[in-house]
Amino acid sequence: MIQRSRQKGFTLIEVAVTLLLFSLTMGVLWEFFSNTYSTYVMFDKKSMLSDQSRITTSFIREEIRSAEGITIEVLTGAALSLEEVNPPSATGPTHEIKGILSQIKFANQTTGPGILKKKRSIKMETNTTTQGGLGKYRLIYTAGGTSSLISDKVENIKVIRDADSSVVQFECIFNEDGETQSTQIIRNIFSESLEYKEKYSSIP
Repeated sequence: MIQRSRQKGFTLIEVAVTLLLFSLTMGVLWEFFSNTYSTYVMFDKKSMLSDQSRITTSFIREEIRSAEGITIEVLTGAALSLEEVNPPSATGPTHEIKGILSQIKFANQTTGPGILKKKRSIKMETNTTTQGGLGKYRLIYTAGGTSSLISDKVENIKVIRDADSSVVQFECIFNEDGETQSTQIIRNIFSESLEYKEKYSSIP
């Protein structure tokens, strides 16, 4: 007598339900890992931008503090005309100045038969390359005819000096690819005094 097998296969409905549950599970896992990776990338990007912001602003402050002669040029007004921010004792504007940084020129000279330190400058230029991961501007340091890049992730540097004040405020904004999320933009604000400094052009 032939015995019939009692084993039965999966029905079409069971297979469909299993595939649906598997797809939903994989979708949830994919979204989780995707969000985790995106958060990591954003955090890493901001961390690197923050480091570059700190190094750049520290470099600018050190150059200002060590300079005996200094002139800060800013772009002001609709026509973006240049104005100079000099110590109040120098022959320069005594009204309030507020604008986008163009360049900072430094010089030092030693007393007596010393050697004049090479004049140098920090200049903000527009980033013209189409390469990604850059800001709107880049900062170039020039000394002794040699230029080097300080940062290429600068979104803006605003300069403010109150009327008849020796203190200049810098608002440095760092960004990449025109990022609009405030959490991904680094902003550093610092002030430096130009008191006891000479106007750059007064140093030979």
